[in-house]
Amino acid sequence: MYTVLIIDDDERLCDTVALMLESEGFRAFKAHDGQTGLEKALSLRPAVVLADLRMPGLRGAEVCRQLRASRLPTSIIVLSAIKDEVDKVLLFEMGRVSRA
Repeated sequence: MYTVLIIDDDERLCDTVALMLESEGFRAFKAHDGQTGLEKALSLRPAVVLADLRMPGLRGAEVCRQLRASRLPTSIIVLSAIKDEVDKVLLFEMGRVSRA
């Protein structure tokens, strides 16, 4: 059974995504801020992290940066309504560089 960590400050969205994942056979864990999400990711070592970019405190991009720096072999999917292409390219490059 794969473990998925959802990091998003929207608790209702987290609950909904967790229910959907669990109905498909995944183990879902939730964190509602970046710092808690990072700590859970490092301790749980999930197969996948779903992370929002815009959170109070530790932002999603910083969570991604720190996860990559930790060499945790976790796939990261960014959830965001951000339309800025610069942010998208920076996140893409962050992921590419870590796999090189």
